[in-house]
Amino acid sequence: MQNLFNVNTVISAGTSVDPNWKYIKSGLRRNIFQTVSYYRSRNFSVKNSHILVKLLESANVSIFNNIESFYNNAQREALRLASILNITSSISKGSVFNGSFFGQGSKEILIASDEYQNPIDLENNWKNIRAVNFLDHFKSDTSLLLANGIDYSGETGYCVIDINIPALLVQYRCWLKEQKEIIQEGGTPYPTTVFVYKYVLPNMLYSQLDVVIFNRLINLVNGSPIGSPNYRHAFNLINYDDKLDKALQYTLKRISQNDKDFYSTLREVPLVNHDNLLLASRLTPNAPTRQLIWAELIARLKTIYFAFNVNLNHGVKTSMQEINYIKLYLDRFQGSNGLETIPDKRLVEDIEAEILRLRLLLKIKK
Repeated sequence: MQNLFNVNTVISAGTSVDPNWKYIKSGLRRNIFQTVSYYRSRNFSVKNSHILVKLLESANVSIFNNIESFYNNAQREALRLASILNITSSISKGSVFNGSFFGQGSKEILIASDEYQNPIDLENNWKNIRAVNFLDHFKSDTSLLLANGIDYSGETGYCVIDINIPALLVQYRCWLKEQKEIIQEGGTPYPTTVFVYKYVLPNMLYSQLDVVIFNRLINLVNGSPIGSPNYRHAFNLINYDDKLDKALQYTLKRISQNDKDFYSTLREVPLVNHDNLLLASRLTPNAPTRQLIWAELIARLKTIYFAFNVNLNHGVKTSMQEINYIKLYLDRFQGSNGLETIPDKRLVEDIEAEILRLRLLLKIKK
């Protein structure tokens, strides 16, 4: 999947967005900022059993050695630590977690990465580190409710979440330093459960909202209902749903009536955190091993199907190179019993059905 999505494409055609998109994007960004600010000023906590709490408390986090040395150690230990906790990586197929982020009805695949980020930059801006990001999920509401383990809308499905472990450990280290200062001043420090709720979950909202916008677009294509939350924040956010859906209708009309290639179609879809779906679809450059590729495939199946489904000729005239790559990828994946590496039988059935649907759309024989 990395060969399909992590490419520098030359796109000659321009893009066009709804005239109100700049206003909508600015408003949604303000909503995220307001939400993040609120939770940083409070001391809510996740459960002690949360997978991120287990990950952080299993790590050897020293606040005394210099940041470069700490980061190098974190990079060396990242994938081993992930394997112990059954998190998927290039060296471990991992497990499928149930409801750690979106509660009941959510099957969650966590991918550990150790992609390099400048440790000094991370330390200097530690509160804003986005170490945990959604690659895919099933929510379609813009409520910006945190992925705190509660099923807040009744929508169900699967999620794929990328965790940059070294970056997360740098953020946690800075938090621990702050707690040490609190102790020295005679105060009471807060536990790891508060750190996760205060910084990690709010910072996930940027990627969470981008996937929400993409899911709304898919729901408009399929005529499916948009998710509605069962509750809202304790503060008010401006609702941009009507304007957002009109803007997405504009995008849908543009890409469905023009025979654009695969990458141009993705670039036409505007988002908030990333400028467009093409940029948001990039995958972390992990080693593409058998243990990992099943998770990357699941993370991008929906994107692939969407791009070809909305195309006027399903990509036959403009994207044969990409279709041939997908055919080869699926043939190799299924030919090597790649589905058997998925550690959840129900999810295997769902993904097998998704692959068949894609093959039928692209007229790819097995």
